[in-house]
Amino acid sequence: FTDSFTIRTDKPLEEATLVLSDAAGRTVLRQPFRGTQLRVHGPDLAPGLYVVSILDRGTLIQRANLIAQ
Repeated sequence: FTDSFTIRTDKPLEEATLVLSDAAGRTVLRQPFRGTQLRVHGPDLAPGLYVVSILDRGTLIQRANLIAQ
């Protein structure tokens, strides 16, 4: 991604959190997530690999890798 990305889920989430971490495991963004879609405008990210985690009520429900360009 370059400046934003969209997360979509099949089922609506009520108390979820999206966490974006860099390759070293440092959290660079934490954002509440409700509903089935969230558009994320990333902070000024250095190019590289990032991990997106979605937690619902503290439980990890999805994890994916992203590459910032």
